[in-house]
Amino acid sequence: MGTSRVRRISSRTRTRSTALIATASAAVLGMSACAGGVSDGSDADAGTGVEARADFSAYQEALADMEPVTLTYQPSAQSADAMDAYRDVDFKENVEEASGGKITIDIVHAQAIAGYPEIPDALTDGRIDLAYTLPLYDPSRFPVNSALVAGSSLTGASPRAEELAANAAMLDVAWNTPELLEEMEANGIEPLIPFNADGTVFSMCAEPGNSAEDWDGRQVRISSAAQEKQLPAMKASPVSLEYLETYEALQRKTVDCTLSAALPAYNVGFLEVAPHISYSEKASFARGAGAIVAGAGYQELPLAARQLIFDQMAEVFMHSRRSNINANAEAAKVALEKGGGFENIDEQTEQALIEVSNGLAVEQVEAGLVSEGFDQQITDALDKWRGVVDEMGLADEGGFEDLSEWHDDESVDLMPFSERVYEEVMKEHRPQ
Repeated sequence: MGTSRVRRISSRTRTRSTALIATASAAVLGMSACAGGVSDGSDADAGTGVEARADFSAYQEALADMEPVTLTYQPSAQSADAMDAYRDVDFKENVEEASGGKITIDIVHAQAIAGYPEIPDALTDGRIDLAYTLPLYDPSRFPVNSALVAGSSLTGASPRAEELAANAAMLDVAWNTPELLEEMEANGIEPLIPFNADGTVFSMCAEPGNSAEDWDGRQVRISSAAQEKQLPAMKASPVSLEYLETYEALQRKTVDCTLSAALPAYNVGFLEVAPHISYSEKASFARGAGAIVAGAGYQELPLAARQLIFDQMAEVFMHSRRSNINANAEAAKVALEKGGGFENIDEQTEQALIEVSNGLAVEQVEAGLVSEGFDQQITDALDKWRGVVDEMGLADEGGFEDLSEWHDDESVDLMPFSERVYEEVMKEHRPQ
């Protein structure tokens, strides 16, 4: 998507944000960076804060005397041309404009500075200031995050509605899981979006077939500890394989299938060699969740600058959901072209997936990683946000294969839903 498109969306969402929330006066509120109380002007390092989601002029006024800084951001997009790269460009442009040019965002793609396991250290030592990271690749260091990944298997799958509800619900649960926030703090990182559940994880196979007999013995590439436990229940064999080696493995039939969300599968080309896509409406393969986090460079910024960056997470959340939904549509096109398509897994296999997924959530409590009632907390959050999706007229109007016919990215505005997520889930955690 071109820059001109990004700028139009940025202007549109900014205007709507001002109308919906900001009734936000541009008045600058004096706050202490730590205590959240009214500043007496003595805390020069903290500076003054602004109202949440204020008009850009409020941030510009608060940051007028700030020394210019450049923040290095390592996003998930592998290049500036990737399907999801526009969310990073939008974030960059909004921060730079709202800060009056005081903050420059330097985007570095393809994990060129630090691979995912190294990102926490890179954030701490200043090589990176902001990053999209995948703690699920390091479950020994981030066991609570791994517990939430397991809990994400309680979500279902649908082209649009569940992508919205599942991400809102899991973010809701994440911000209300103190063990997760403490884990991030212990690793020297500050969460901006502590758990991005991302897109539905599908099974993508080189050959068709969704009966229990078809699944029996399949070699399936996985990416998380939770998925490793799910597949044996379906009588399939999990295979640990480097992400970049998966295409060739599918092509050579070293593995039969891979578990992947549509966006990375589209970007890497999995669907060209594995176009037969399976999913369950009632449960899910554990999602490939990530997180948007900040390090020492962000933590040293004036209060208003940190608030500005945090407040942009409403747009980042919205663009992430756009990417998920658009990727589902593109995946359907490629799969159909290659002789495949989307198919719900058979009832017997689906029941096995549901049972093991329910058990995974309970296991996290028994392991002492999360509090009692974790599974119910996820279920309640899903019920709430599914209701919000219906209330806002964003329910599914068809299936995966005809998604591009009934969902128009240009006309369906996801920003009001994202604003509601910001107000009800994110806002209380903004810097004060």
